[in-house]
Amino acid sequence: MEKFTVITPGQGIGKLHFGLKKDQVEKLLGEPDEIEPAEDQDHLEYWHYDTLGMSLVFDAIEKMRLTTIVSANDETVLYGEKIIDMSRDRLIELLRKKGHKNLTFTEDFDDGSRLETVESDEIEMLIWLREGHVTEVQFGPFFIDEDTVNWP
Repeated sequence: MEKFTVITPGQGIGKLHFGLKKDQVEKLLGEPDEIEPAEDQDHLEYWHYDTLGMSLVFDAIEKMRLTTIVSANDETVLYGEKIIDMSRDRLIELLRKKGHKNLTFTEDFDDGSRLETVESDEIEMLIWLREGHVTEVQFGPFFIDEDTVNWP
């Protein structure tokens, strides 16, 4: 199976592009390990691919197209660098080097562990960190305006 590890902001990961329908995704990746509806947003459906370390979100408002990718795969690459387990400082350096100056940071604690997110609206990306290291990356397509997706 082809690797789906290289993130192209606004586009997708590998040949998996935002805007694909469920049948198109299934042709690329096969059947998901688990399909679940979102508990709090009934228009969303999650597909989990455990062996790929990836979850996908399809949105009924967007005619069940792929709208969000979440990757925790150790091989995930952003801007030519493996991002999973990257330090917080290195992540910020990488994002700023690529011109992303408007970063939003949040911090919380869970079971005594420090959890953080680094968000860049410029590239529709939310990066999760535990104890100062990246654990997963959540990203989506770019928008033309607040309501209109700029599909790749």
